[in-house]
Amino acid sequence: MSEPSAGPHQGNPRDEVAGIFWVLAGAAIFTVIYAAEKLSGGAVTTLQLLFLRYASGLVILLVALPLSGRPLGEFRSTMPSRQFVRTVFGVVGSAAATQAPVYVPFIDATAVGLMEGMLLVLMGVIFLGERMAPIHWLGAAVALCGAVTVVLGQGAFVTAHDFQAWLGIALAFGSALFFAIEGVMTRILALKERPMTLVLYANAFGTLLTAGPALAAWTPIGLEALVPYLLLGPISVLGQYCYMRGYALAPASLVGPIDYSWLIFAAILGLVVFAQVPTLLSVAGAAVLILGGILLAQRPRS
Repeated sequence: MSEPSAGPHQGNPRDEVAGIFWVLAGAAIFTVIYAAEKLSGGAVTTLQLLFLRYASGLVILLVALPLSGRPLGEFRSTMPSRQFVRTVFGVVGSAAATQAPVYVPFIDATAVGLMEGMLLVLMGVIFLGERMAPIHWLGAAVALCGAVTVVLGQGAFVTAHDFQAWLGIALAFGSALFFAIEGVMTRILALKERPMTLVLYANAFGTLLTAGPALAAWTPIGLEALVPYLLLGPISVLGQYCYMRGYALAPASLVGPIDYSWLIFAAILGLVVFAQVPTLLSVAGAAVLILGGILLAQRPRS
């Protein structure tokens, strides 16, 4: 099978819908990962968790791929420098997203971080030459409105804002920008290379980038307590693969707003695991968000 070429998107509507479902699966998986990090209760540092996730994911890949009869050379990237830059944006975005709630309430940081979806739409159109049908522009706008309604329903922006609060908002917006750039680069690479190649290089470079900072802020942890954190690696690999498949099948401008779905998965997880009952406004926002996703999945009329 030949690799698709880059350039203005001329996608198959069926592939685009499949891409949306792959991204939905990735969002659901990473919701579980982020919940697991929250459950650590500060027992380990965030950088430590990131390192353990990347490192354990890398080990799994280095062992599983050869055992499956597929040599690692089969997944060698033709653009390793771009793979590295993409991972840098992802790691820095994660660090900024983690630091933002230090200065503002988590829900406020989440609300600002929602800019990622629309930034990704705009970057896809401007830099990748992707074309959006009117119904897809409507779907992206509806999805954003639904996501904002969800976080407002959870009490976003009800606290006073001082210098530290504005610093937190700047960090949250920075994380959205970095994640959007990472998404554009993922789309470019996914058109040229296999999804598993992107996953392999992301974990390899992620391990390299987080090793030093994680070791500098390392919190001692017993072997028994370490096992659950190491399991984040294999789960993360699966989530990354879903995202890479989604970006390979559909344009970034189309699947970007679908990532808002993690708000719905987080609400479900919060209800089941933490007994957190969502407000009526949040439920209404989730319904609007789903409507936006349905509009994004529609085949435009020719």
